[in-house]
Formats: sequence, C-alpha cells, structure tokens
Amino acid sequence: MEKITKYKFLIYFVPLCLLWACGPSAQAKNTLNCTVADEDGKPVAKQEFMLTSAGGKQVKKKTGDQGEVKFTGLDDGSYTLGGEGSVPGKFEVAGNTEVACKFTVVSAAAANSKLQEIMQLVQAKKYAEAEEKSKKLVLIMPSEGASHYVLAVAYAFQGNEAAGAEVKKAAELSPDKFQKNVIPIQMQALNIEAEQAKQ
Repeated sequence: MEKITKYKFLIYFVPLCLLWACGPSAQAKNTLNCTVADEDGKPVAKQEFMLTSAGGKQVKKKTGDQGEVKFTGLDDGSYTLGGEGSVPGKFEVAGNTEVACKFTVVSAAAANSKLQEIMQLVQAKKYAEAEEKSKKLVLIMPSEGASHYVLAVAYAFQGNEAAGAEVKKAAELSPDKFQKNVIPIQMQALNIEAEQAKQ
C-alpha cells in the first residue's frame, strides 16, 4: 500500500513540474514602446493609433500626454503603426524583448506632396536640394520605401554610389514598387560617375 501511495505522488508531481517549466516561456511576449510626434517633434497626445501585425491582427490604443503608447504581448514579426490618414511606420520585434520606437505622424497627402516636390527638383536638375529634402524625408519616414527611392534618385544623378544602398532599401521595404528600379538606378549613378571622371 505504501508503494502505491508513493507512485500516486509521483504521477501528480511530474505533470506539475512540466507545467512550471513550460509556463513562463510560453507566456513571454514582445513589447513595442513608442513615442509618437508630429513633423516638428512635438508629442501627439490623446490620439488613437492602430498597430497591425503581418497577419492582419489589429490593436488600437490612445497615446498619453507625452505621445507615449505601449503595445504588449506581441508575437515575433513585423508590425505597422499608423493613425487615420497617416503614412504607417514599420517595426520589427523578436526574442521576447521590449523595443523602443519613434514614430513621426505624416499625413498621406503631405507625404505625396513632399515626394512630388523632390521629383520636381530632380527634373529641374537641382540635385543637391533634392538630396537635402530627401534626407529629411527619410528621417521622418524611415520605413517608407518611397522616401529612400527619391534619395536614391537624387544620389544617382550626382554620380553618388550611395544611390545603390538607398534603392536597395526602397526595394526591401516596397519590393512591388521598387525592385525593378534597382539596376537602372545603379547604372545611372555609374554613368554619371564615369562622365565626371572623363571631365
């Protein structure tokens, strides 16, 4: 009888140990801790923003007084953060960590206006000015492929080899739009560089 009692104890004890061992790792998740600001760097307070996973799962939260918003319990992967009518930012989380992010709110209309302005400067052969404005756009929209693309164009027409890295970044962020432009941009930069060397 004593042996049976001991075995019963072991039967109950082992599963509890397994649950204890597996429980914490199964519950561990990532956190995205963001600060949301406008183009002038001022906090965007008390506004709702949507976090969307690559699989389409959405979570909506409102920013605090200093533009802070925290999303917890996130699986590893890519997420986009955006407000109504704004250009979304893309962020990656992995490894059960807390990731700090800065998100600048830019309306889609304002972003398109800035992109058109830069391309008009390129057409007017004002490449240095186009480069300067493109760099500013990359700072406020780092996860938008179009901002890297216009910087690549500005670099390419000046024979700057940095055009290659920027167009590759644009293609990485928006492959459907910019993958086909990688080689033409690289060739343009090389051609201008060769012309400058001849002169």
